[in-house]
Parts: sequence; C-alpha cells; structure tokens
Amino acid sequence: MLWILRANNRGNGARVIMICVVLVSISSLAFAVVTFWMDSPLSFSSDNTSTNDAICLNPAYASHTENWQGSEFEGSAERFEKVQLTSFPGSIRRVTERDNIADRPDKQNTLWNPLAKVWLTTEQVQLLKIAFDIAYQDGGLQHAELIQGMLLQESLAGLLGRIGHMTAPVGKRSYGVMQVKVTAAEDVLGRDPYLGQFDSDNELITNLIVDDEFNIRVASKLFLYLRAKTKTDDHALLAYNVGLRASRRYKNYEFFRYVKKVKDYSKQIVSPFNEKFNGKIISKIQPAARKVTAS
Repeated sequence: MLWILRANNRGNGARVIMICVVLVSISSLAFAVVTFWMDSPLSFSSDNTSTNDAICLNPAYASHTENWQGSEFEGSAERFEKVQLTSFPGSIRRVTERDNIADRPDKQNTLWNPLAKVWLTTEQVQLLKIAFDIAYQDGGLQHAELIQGMLLQESLAGLLGRIGHMTAPVGKRSYGVMQVKVTAAEDVLGRDPYLGQFDSDNELITNLIVDDEFNIRVASKLFLYLRAKTKTDDHALLAYNVGLRASRRYKNYEFFRYVKKVKDYSKQIVSPFNEKFNGKIISKIQPAARKVTAS
C-alpha cells in the first residue's frame, strides 16, 4: 500500500491500481476453472486408485428399465443395466476389486474375473452358461470349455458387441458373440441345415448378430469340423482365428497369441465358472471318466 501511495505521488497510481485489479481477476478466474474441472465428470479422480488397477470397458447401456419386463433380467434393473445389441462404443474407467464388490452385491450369481479385475456381468454369465450347454451337447466337457474360452476371447462374452472389423468389407466381417464370418456360417449350414435356412446373406447376418444361441451353435459346429480336420485343439483354435488354409502354413500352434489367450481364459475363468455353475454336471462326468481310464 505504501508503494502504491508513493507511485501515486509520482503520477503512476492509476496504472498500478489497474494492474493489481487485472492480476486479482486472472487469479480468481484460474481458481474457478480448476475447481470446475475437478468437480466435472470429465476429470479423472485419483483417489484410492493404485497403479495395478485394471482399465475396463463399459458397454452402451439402455436408458430405460421398462424393457426389462418379461425378460430373464427382470427384477435386476436396480443392480445391472441391460446391454444394447449394438456395436460397442465403450468408455474407460478404473475400478478396484473393492469398488466392484460394492457395485455387485449379488456376487453369488457372478464370478470374479482375475484377468480384468472385474466381476462378470449378468450378460456374460448367461452367455457362458448357454455356451456350455450347447458345446457340451456337441462334444463333451473339453469342447465346452474351449468354446467358452473362445467366447471370452472373441467378444468378452458379449461385452465387446456383436460386429467386428467394421473397417473391413462386408464379406470379410465377423458377426455375433463368437465372431463368425458369413462364409464359415454357410459352410456349417450346408453340413447341418437343421440349424437354420435363410433366403439371403443379409438375413443370415442379422441372425448371427441378434441370436446369440444360434451364433454359438454355428461356432460350436464349426470348431468341431476344424478339430476333425486339424487333429489337435491348438491347430483348430488357430484355424478358427485365421482360417483352415492359412493355419496350415504354420507350426508350433500353441505359441500363437490367440491360442494362448483362449487357453488362459479357459484356465483362469472358464474352469472356476463351470465349477461354480455347472458343478453338478462335472461331478457326474469325472467318475465316469476315471472308470474309462482305469479300464
């Protein structure tokens, strides 16, 4: 203040006062902007977030709960939201196991995913159950667990949507929770026409996208065919990923990323999942398998 008065005596008081007012205004504006940003949902909160927290993708959700009436999800609207059957736009947030438990109080009906550090959603649980039922009928327990692992690898059991390779031409795209190509589906339907008859590719594509059970049935039959042609699970997995002809160019199939990922899913998620949800079936299989081995 004394400095301002002295400056005023020299005829510069008005200029100094104006500079002080400008500086105070800028400081107030900066404080307001920082406060707004920290309170905004666009900002990333760092509270209780450790360096090993998983980044997970959240699908687009339906905004209305009336669509739940009459579905298998009825009564769960307060805890979960129904996933739309659209391509997956996604958003990113960090979660911890403690936070996820709070989000899913009915964890007895789900399973902890140690790879992504999240609980399986209702949709994932339902699709893994469907995949087990279909594939077990087609080829037994080992085949079922491989199909379930592929379901997680291809679309995270529906979490990543039902349309893949959007930048690829229509004929090269994969569809549904098991990411089946049209040509592969047509081959399966040619051998197993009871799975469905379609008048056009568009009708087939639509069913591959919207009918998860049909999609899994086609994928299960396709893998059985590839397994018969390749003689090993690892080679069949690679053939499912890159095509039968392309897979024959390679060796050491077990070292390919796709094969390793499916096996990892089968070991870390599928096996615990089936012990929890399909334990009665497995318990009946194991004694019979031991008898066959002993004989």
